[in-house]
Amino acid sequence: EVRTHVLADALGADLPPEPPLERLFTYIHLRKSIKRRLVLAASHFNRDAKKGLQFLAHARMLPPLEGGGDALATAVARFLRYAPNLDKTAIGEILGEDPKKDKNAIATLTRFTDL
Repeated sequence: EVRTHVLADALGADLPPEPPLERLFTYIHLRKSIKRRLVLAASHFNRDAKKGLQFLAHARMLPPLEGGGDALATAVARFLRYAPNLDKTAIGEILGEDPKKDKNAIATLTRFTDL
């Protein structure tokens, strides 16, 4: 069973136990695929923070950006905290957004500091 939004599993969460040997190839392939998408998302994020988050949502690694909510804020905070090679300026750009323009900015900042 593959979850719809895999970012929580990929970043900061406990890994599930290794599957039986007959499913190990599928498990490893899935983990490598997630890592490749995270590296690509980090590259997009470093060029343009908003486009990086849009890429993650399009790749179904984040909940839909329009919906907002706690799940989105937590997933974005985990991405900002645990994804490799993110530009610190781009992270500051996302965390320092005006709460009037982006209602998720405060929730994301709160989740980021709680990690």
